[in-house]
Amino acid sequence: METSNMSQLLSLPTELIEEILLSPLLSPRDLCRASETCWLLHRITARLWTKVAHDRWKEWYSCVASSHGEWKSLAVQRWLCERHVHSAIESLSSKGYRLFLLDDADLDVFSAELPRSPLYSWPVVDCVLSDIQNAPLCRADLTNQFYGLYAWEHLVRRELKEKWENLLKDTSDQQILEKGAVLFSQWMNPLDGSITLEAVQGQLDSIAELVASELLQDDSRSTRLATTLPYPDLFEKLGTPVLRILDALNAVLYDRLKFKPATPVNYYQVENSFINQVLKRRTGIPLSMSVIYQSIARRLGVSLMPVNFPSHFMLKLQEDRQQTTPQDPVLIDAFNRGQRRTPQQCLDLIMTFDPSIASQEIFSRDTNVNDVLLRMVANMFGSYQHSTYEIERYYDNQTGKWGSIYFSSSLSLQLFLCSMMSSTNSVRENVAYCSVVCIETGYNLEVVERTLTDKMRTQPGMSTTGLNSLFERAKEQLERRNELIGTPPKVKKRNDGLLYRVGMIMKHRRYDYVCVIYGWDHVCEMSRAWIQQMGVDSLPRGKNQPFYNVLVMDGTNRYAAQESLEHCPQPALSHVTHWEVGKYFSSFTGRRYLPNDALRQVYPEDL
Repeated sequence: METSNMSQLLSLPTELIEEILLSPLLSPRDLCRASETCWLLHRITARLWTKVAHDRWKEWYSCVASSHGEWKSLAVQRWLCERHVHSAIESLSSKGYRLFLLDDADLDVFSAELPRSPLYSWPVVDCVLSDIQNAPLCRADLTNQFYGLYAWEHLVRRELKEKWENLLKDTSDQQILEKGAVLFSQWMNPLDGSITLEAVQGQLDSIAELVASELLQDDSRSTRLATTLPYPDLFEKLGTPVLRILDALNAVLYDRLKFKPATPVNYYQVENSFINQVLKRRTGIPLSMSVIYQSIARRLGVSLMPVNFPSHFMLKLQEDRQQTTPQDPVLIDAFNRGQRRTPQQCLDLIMTFDPSIASQEIFSRDTNVNDVLLRMVANMFGSYQHSTYEIERYYDNQTGKWGSIYFSSSLSLQLFLCSMMSSTNSVRENVAYCSVVCIETGYNLEVVERTLTDKMRTQPGMSTTGLNSLFERAKEQLERRNELIGTPPKVKKRNDGLLYRVGMIMKHRRYDYVCVIYGWDHVCEMSRAWIQQMGVDSLPRGKNQPFYNVLVMDGTNRYAAQESLEHCPQPALSHVTHWEVGKYFSSFTGRRYLPNDALRQVYPEDL
């Protein structure tokens, strides 16, 4: 700073100098440099550091034990915490590049890497991981962001496991499906802090209030009966038939609030399974709509029981208090505007989807709430298998496997719930299904081994031949996985035919999509069936040209011929937002992505 400018700055009142130095345009490094210019600025900046530290780390600051210490102590603690968190993340990145998916055992390593200290409690680490994710692109470590996100979600789910355990201890809780639906939404969207039990229950209370108001408005005693929710004695006070309450519920839910069933076009959208999204978008699938319907009816004093069968989900009126003699159960289809059906009508409807159901006994049996919770998770597999939304489903050419942003989360929760539930045929079937999927994908094999061992031990009287077979397959696959992790990656050498390098931002000549290269082969290495399906032989150079693994802006992983790609004309404006960018790249320069350590080991000549 020139002497004249310095004199002008120092001539200002101290309070104004402080405001200038606290400008968001100045970085902490600028503040350090100012403190070295003269004694006056040194004294001013010494006072400002406390405010800077508090403002920058205010959430983290409130979590640490020494929150009343001086800023230097705070900065040192923060630096130590960041260093350990980054070190723990690096332990994930060294392994994650070789794997299709990081599983729970891998992520447990992250927790084990952190020292046992209040400084590394969940709220403290949560704040540090949040800062890593929110760093601007120009300064972000993309690899740390990628694996930090894995770790962050894992730590949130670790907290949710305790809530699941407490919920499953009391299956007689009338709110178990309502609470389970919220926990399920939180598990699948762990970083969405807006999903809370209080928020969901508040919305359900509001809907129940609307129904109660509609029932009360014509009654002369409405002013005397107006009370806060819930209304468990509404029937006794008004002498209101149960079916009239359900009619009012239908009118409010479907006519007034416009709740509607998912259509064949959007049926498998994952949002249709999350109770918070169904309440927001007012569109759902049979199970999610039934949970909402049952929860509102319970607030109005009407008890409805779930009826769970393969192709649909309904509710059963537990008791009609107007009847003195046994009657056929009244079945309610929340997916179809709350229509009430007899068992025979339901059977006729269901048999059009599943002819194997030929008996009305299914309607008289009580449905185990555990089965409903497991089905809630299993619906995610249906969404994944039927999804046409590319951001929800992608193909990895290197592993030849399909993946999904919800795929691993569903498997992890399904296995965890099965491990917590008593061994029944349904639980055993779910364990077997998840085990097969995990073995095929190489995911969560250690958890599969533990779960299978537990179920075989707790079912001594049942045939465990199938579980034994799955256990041996999981054990064999786990050995292969560990061998893969321990094997050094194969280094790829360039030749004159390769025009492009990893990290370059490209554009597809025909399909116009923007992508970044994260791998290549000298010739097409895909199967003959894939080559025929994709019409590779019709290309001018066919399969005998370099092919590139690319991450596409729409969230897919593709394999493109060299002749089909060209340089992106504006790379600075086209940074690829694919969620796996951090798996392969450490930073973005504004023109290209820089490979991280793992990718550089495979393509050392592409730097």
